[in-house]
Amino acid sequence: MIKNGKGGGNTRTGLVFEGKVNLAQFLNAQPHYAVCGDKVFYNGEQVARVFKKHLFYSVFLEELEID
Repeated sequence: MIKNGKGGGNTRTGLVFEGKVNLAQFLNAQPHYAVCGDKVFYNGEQVARVFKKHLFYSVFLEELEID
C-alpha cells in the first residue's frame, strides 16, 4: 500500500497477472475442481465464484444489490 493512498490507479500488477493467467482454466485443470460459468466447484460442491475484470462489480455486487 502506498502512503496516503496515492498511485493506486497506476498499478498494473493485477492487469499483468490477469493477462497471463486464467484462474478458471487453471482451477479446471486441478484434481477435484470444476468451473462452470462463474461458479467454482470442489468435489461437486460450490466453493467460490470467479469473475473477469469488471464483472465482479456488474454481476456479483449487483446481485447483492450493493452500489
